Amino acid sequence: MVLVTQQDILVLPQALHSFPEATCLMEYRKSAIFYKDLKRDLLDVEFYCNSPCFIYAEQGKEKITSSEEDAIIIDAGTITFLPYGRNLHSDYVRTSGQLKAFLLFLDEDVIKDFIADHNHKTKNKTKYENKFLNVNSNTLLDQYFQSLKIFETQRFTSKGLLKSKLLEFLHLLTLSNPEVDFASLIGLQKSRSEKRNVRRLLQKPSHLKLNIADLARLSGRSLSSFNRDFRATYNMPPKQWLKKRRLSYAEKLLRRKDLTITEIAFDIGYENVSHFIKSFKDTYGMTPKQYQDFIA
Repeated sequence: MVLVTQQDILVLPQALHSFPEATCLMEYRKSAIFYKDLKRDLLDVEFYCNSPCFIYAEQGKEKITSSEEDAIIIDAGTITFLPYGRNLHSDYVRTSGQLKAFLLFLDEDVIKDFIADHNHKTKNKTKYENKFLNVNSNTLLDQYFQSLKIFETQRFTSKGLLKSKLLEFLHLLTLSNPEVDFASLIGLQKSRSEKRNVRRLLQKPSHLKLNIADLARLSGRSLSSFNRDFRATYNMPPKQWLKKRRLSYAEKLLRRKDLTITEIAFDIGYENVSHFIKSFKDTYGMTPKQYQDFIA
């Protein structure tokens, strides 16, 4: 069963158990190691990580986008950090090559042990605050991940073994990137952000019938915050954009000819059909019925 939030957002690592392309190599509570082998397009998958996550891309390319429109490309031979609790979107297209990747999730026990050993070694290191980080792999780390493949055929449920493998990875990563303060990076356990990507959210036609207050709530923002972020994305107030988007979608529905004017009005969020007809005529210079007859 896929674990999701109320808005159908996948929660990782738990939701990976329902993906046929994902294999759980080891898992204990919120610590886990998965191997992902994707052969099909997988676009606009919204998710968040229930614990800090590192992704090692063995092959292929994947794009991750945050609710603030920050984006990072997960490319072959790189290791990417995904922070805990941020709503993210994943896009993978087969033209970039078959995607093969390891996903490592760290629970609090692993993080505490690593920080206890490294907190005193953070002087003059670059600190990062709850955001993406991408570093290149090397021979040492490549060999570490190749060694994990044995667990595809020999499954273990040892808490101690999983913890030691995750700590081994963190130590190798730190040795390979001495300038990065990984201890502070994974230790930033901020409360989960409910913010969602506004642009992606509004691509769904089913959301067009919602009012601005409902859209703000669905996006995980206050009304004022939603208006501010919306203007930053679209350079116009949400009410103006929503009207244009509704009428544009109505124009597409009118071409289908299997829906009545009333059905289309309700589908795009107009409770008053006369108001819809007037708005459409103001924009397109003819009523919805005249438009249907015109394109017939």
